[in-house]
Amino acid sequence: MKPLKLGHIELMPVDSSHSRFNYYEELKEWVDTLGDGWEYPSYSNIDLFVYVSSLSKLNIYESIRKKYEIRVVIQIGVVTDDGKYIIIDDEGEVELFFKQEECFGFDQDGEETDTHINNCINFEIIKTDRVYIFRKI
Repeated sequence: MKPLKLGHIELMPVDSSHSRFNYYEELKEWVDTLGDGWEYPSYSNIDLFVYVSSLSKLNIYESIRKKYEIRVVIQIGVVTDDGKYIIIDDEGEVELFFKQEECFGFDQDGEETDTHINNCINFEIIKTDRVYIFRKI
């Protein structure tokens, strides 16, 4: 599959093995290996996401989304081995969780609670960011 040209940028197509990342640093490390001017999506290029999303009016967004969109986990729900349900919604804490380090989240009472992936019986991905890898042409 070839990059999609959209005016002065190109979107990089992604295969299923690179369509989801557990945290932004993991995505950034992968993008750094691509070379050729491909850029890591950041808050400064939110306009790119808005522009691509606006293509839904042309009935081509769904096709673009399937071939070019990457999801990055930003919020997870964890069930600990003692039965607590914890929401982890800080980018750095999500990264720590997936790196199997101690992290913090909030329990049902809104209290900050520490946890570790080894102390969890289950977790679910609650929310992801949608991003696109691009380069200027």
